[in-house]
Amino acid sequence: MVKILHVSPLDYTKGGHSRAHTDLALLLKKNGIESAFAVPYTDDLGDYMDDLGIQCYPIKTSSLPGLATISFEWQIKKRLSQIIENYNPDIVLTETVGLGPTIESIKKVGGRKLRLLHWEKSPPTEASILGKLQYFHWRRTWKRYGSAPDCTMFQSKPHIGHVIDETGIS
Repeated sequence: MVKILHVSPLDYTKGGHSRAHTDLALLLKKNGIESAFAVPYTDDLGDYMDDLGIQCYPIKTSSLPGLATISFEWQIKKRLSQIIENYNPDIVLTETVGLGPTIESIKKVGGRKLRLLHWEKSPPTEASILGKLQYFHWRRTWKRYGSAPDCTMFQSKPHIGHVIDETGIS
């Protein structure tokens, strides 16, 4: 059986667009592909994932604005190699937030080849100072790690063009 580990900074219990990974996992499950998640901890995450029949590795993050991403990436850097050894996936699917620590964790594990899929959903778009810092982080992550994944998925062709224009990576 093929196993996928989803690494995402989103709170899946809120529904909406954050359900893309869980919806994908449920569809893959119908085709014999198992999924587990490394996602931010919330009080109802365990119940939510249990109801879906999906294994979950909760990641503690800060609730302070602007620190959730940083704390998520820090915890991924600390815990993901152990999660990979425990779950033993064939594929790791990560978003841009988490891409760097995911790549570093896969290197730590060594041994057999894991496929790495990068799901680029969108760059930060807020005009605030926090949004500008997030955009800086997004751009830096792309420049450092953008060519490392085995495959990158985008939301649209214009999105691909934007990433190429901003980062020079094609």
